[in-house]
Amino acid sequence: MFVNGNSSVIILKSITEANKAKRQLSNYKIRANAEKIHINKSGCTYGIRVYEDVEKVCRLLATVNIICGDTDDRFQGTFYDRNY
Repeated sequence: MFVNGNSSVIILKSITEANKAKRQLSNYKIRANAEKIHINKSGCTYGIRVYEDVEKVCRLLATVNIICGDTDDRFQGTFYDRNY
């Protein structure tokens, strides 16, 4: 997850999962944008930009088996200390 002003970016596994998350959040009237994230040069990473409490968003997404974050070694499994 990356925080930028009043929005946060939550890393997901694929663009498909990002789009699914966006649709799911829209059911709860939570604004989200699926987007490509440029973290490094070793491949594509996707996620969703949200404007709500990240913990709340991640709990909602977990109900449909979408896990916030990624276990990919490129990110060491944590996104909470980086600025976007």
